[in-house]
Amino acid sequence: MLEPQIRKNLWNYLLGKSSLDEFKEWFIPASWDVEKSDDEKLIELVSQIKLRLAEYSSEAWSEPELKGQLIQLLVNPVKMPRVQFYDGISSVMQQAPAAPTSNEELSGKNKVENPLMEIEYSHV
Repeated sequence: MLEPQIRKNLWNYLLGKSSLDEFKEWFIPASWDVEKSDDEKLIELVSQIKLRLAEYSSEAWSEPELKGQLIQLLVNPVKMPRVQFYDGISSVMQQAPAAPTSNEELSGKNKVENPLMEIEYSHV
């Protein structure tokens, strides 16, 4: 099964156990003909990773922004529609209309208890 291998190698890159070049050297040949597979979940994951790598290679994103996008694929394994960046902070454009965000949420007072991981974005 290729999906667990992709997730493992992607986590290794995100955790700094391997470089982006090492991940790409493994990922590109491993996922070469995945579109011929019947596994829609695998095809979607590979397509989303390829999309993010293409955006990064066209210098649309910095490497920290790329990592933020790739983490989203692993933590939220749902179909990711479109992604846009504003001032170095990523936001996923949902297919459903956006709900208003309260000032409390914007100020960061609503903290998640026992988060899976904490990510800090900084403007470079």
